[in-house]
Amino acid sequence: MPSARRPVASPPRWMRCPPASTPWDSRMDPAAAERWIAGLDLMGMRFGLERMTALMQALGQPCRDIPSVHVVGTNGKTSVTRMTAAFLTDAGLRTGAYTSPHVLGWRERVQLDGVDMPPDVFAVAATRVHDAVPGVPEGRVTQFEAMTAVGLCALAAAGAEAVVVEAGLGGRLDATNVIDAPVVALSAVDLDHTELLGDDVASIAGEKLGVAPDGFTGLVVGEQDPANLSQVRGVADTRGMSGWWMGQEFDVQAGNGESMAIRTPNGALRVDADLPARWQRANLALGVASAERVLHRGLVREEVERGLAAVRNPGRLQVVHGEPTVVLDGAHNPAGARALAEAVPMILGSVRPVAVIGMMADKDAEGMLDALAPV
Repeated sequence: MPSARRPVASPPRWMRCPPASTPWDSRMDPAAAERWIAGLDLMGMRFGLERMTALMQALGQPCRDIPSVHVVGTNGKTSVTRMTAAFLTDAGLRTGAYTSPHVLGWRERVQLDGVDMPPDVFAVAATRVHDAVPGVPEGRVTQFEAMTAVGLCALAAAGAEAVVVEAGLGGRLDATNVIDAPVVALSAVDLDHTELLGDDVASIAGEKLGVAPDGFTGLVVGEQDPANLSQVRGVADTRGMSGWWMGQEFDVQAGNGESMAIRTPNGALRVDADLPARWQRANLALGVASAERVLHRGLVREEVERGLAAVRNPGRLQVVHGEPTVVLDGAHNPAGARALAEAVPMILGSVRPVAVIGMMADKDAEGMLDALAPV
């Protein structure tokens, strides 16, 4: 293992993270940690939880007993994760968030009270995970398994009082399905990764809701395409699951200008937020409802508005103002492309955009281009 250099001090919110027991001369430095993560298999092995379960046991089950929200769904997961975490932070809880994928670097996947994981904390957590890997089945892990373990280790060591975790792919067999969350937030479900999750919405919803047991009562279900709602509802009903559903137990209504009204079983509140697209407001409502399920109380206007102001979502409808204005978005399926097509005119007005699009070979290129064509 490369020799380590003693890192600089961490930002204040991460200062409570205790040092690892690994001696400095055998610990990875941040650059070595990044090289190790980047060098692991992206997928490349059997889909399942055996490796991750063994890894968590070796690491002492980090975050297992911390109040948590598991965010699953096809689109909107990162936005919902970071909003939920921001609301919990503003409500007074030291809150961690784990999201994927990243835009600029691995450390942005793990935040504590909105602050990215510092390099030294990353190195310490990565060393712990690296040293535990030889004991897991097959003696190796994937990139996502390793990074999930790094995030959970770092947040637990830093004294997180709540964590909000975004699933990577599916849910039932996803590496994040080791936290035993009392609250599961389900964002919009649509067709994606059909080769792994199934070729219809019901199958995909079943995989995503597989993070929770039969009879689970902590569901918070966000807005669903009307064509998909009955299939999602059918999966939950078949498994005896219950909770809050958008359009029933909670909702959001746009008002004048940036004003909107959010209703949950805890009451109603009016907030001002620059969220012009319908799906942005739906994600906001899901984040509010999810945070309230953790807090067992209603949020107040100031907590929501301050939380929103603190959220940063690079690559998620990110507007880079200039000449010309550039909109960056990670839409990677037709449903996401339709949401992007709805939002772009609200940002650019009558200006007709020029699109620069890149996607992996397994994506539905025709469906995405059809969705974007009207813009």
